Amino acid sequence: MTTTGTTDADERLHPIEDPSPHWSDSLYFNAWDPGTDTFLMTRIAVLGNDGRVTGGVIAWVDGELSYAYGRELQEIPPTDWDVMATDGLTYRMLQSGQAWAVQLADDDTKAHLEWHGLSPATSYDAHPAGPLPRAVAWGHYEQSCRVNGDLVVRDRTIAFDGYGQRDHSWGYRHWAGLHQWHWVTGFFTDGRAFNLFEVHTHDGATSVNGYVHGPDGDDYVTTVDRVLDRDDDGGAATLRMTLATASGATLALTGARAGASVPVRPAPDQPAVVHETPIRLLADGVAGFGIYEHLVTEFD
Repeated sequence: MTTTGTTDADERLHPIEDPSPHWSDSLYFNAWDPGTDTFLMTRIAVLGNDGRVTGGVIAWVDGELSYAYGRELQEIPPTDWDVMATDGLTYRMLQSGQAWAVQLADDDTKAHLEWHGLSPATSYDAHPAGPLPRAVAWGHYEQSCRVNGDLVVRDRTIAFDGYGQRDHSWGYRHWAGLHQWHWVTGFFTDGRAFNLFEVHTHDGATSVNGYVHGPDGDDYVTTVDRVLDRDDDGGAATLRMTLATASGATLALTGARAGASVPVRPAPDQPAVVHETPIRLLADGVAGFGIYEHLVTEFD
């Protein structure tokens, strides 16, 4: 079963539909370069009701947390997602639905990386079991990509040639309204990729969304069998997981921590922590890499 795609209108800033200061319209990109074992993730969010834009980058090289960047603008530029910047961090839509660039200029750390879709983006709103819970997003889609470009970090120039993923999410994100989420992204050297978005709410409900990308495109994930072992710092330590798709296919994989876990507090007024942990993956003997994002609320 193929997934449902997106339109040019989806790629734009979305109208604000809730008065909460946590209403957000955000882009997220990650990338892995197998040749240098470099992993990078970056996110920008337009907080329309709060009149702010936040952006950040985290990079791991050879398993070490090598670079972090964060900026906040107290105004919203009069642009759409065609070009959006927070000081030295700029996001550019090169081709709607297909190609994006992220550029960084921060003293000696520089980057120009481009994400080119391997297949059309997958709408999580059109999942056969329904969209993500509204506490997570009012709209969301993701796309597996090839990633190329240049990254200069710690006096090292990396000619990036790898894999990655991007997403676009909008809505009022109620972090404390969630018990947990397990947002896991991975890519393999044979071109396969996956994303799992497993959400647990305080009422005991669980939703599963995401897809597996293969030679024929994307296939919605419908069920997951997942065992996560956490380290003392709260981040992922090891992972055993099998994803089943709408077409009846399965992807079985294992994972192990590949670098320092970074705890992020997404909203100072809400008791939630997101643990961002790079993981090394293996599926059918094929090596891969990804990120395990585990959200927990502190009163659970």
